[in-house]
Amino acid sequence: MRKRLMLSAIVYPMANAVLFGFGAILVATLARYEAGTWLPIVIGLSFALAAPLSWFIAPTLSLRMAHAKGYHFRDVEPVHSSVLR
Repeated sequence: MRKRLMLSAIVYPMANAVLFGFGAILVATLARYEAGTWLPIVIGLSFALAAPLSWFIAPTLSLRMAHAKGYHFRDVEPVHSSVLR
């Protein structure tokens, strides 16, 4: 649980920024004349919805979950430097 909490704390600002950006674009395009009333609502909703969203996303960032789903990173061939040029 502590690991999930730390991962969700890392993910929280990114989830908050995405939700706020999406909401701000909606307010700017749909309700630009009432933006003064809708923008504080978007800010509050982005803060409130980012916490459960980051809690849901956090386990997918764990290497333990990747191994449980059968992803083996040793089976992947490394990219050679000649390919990157």
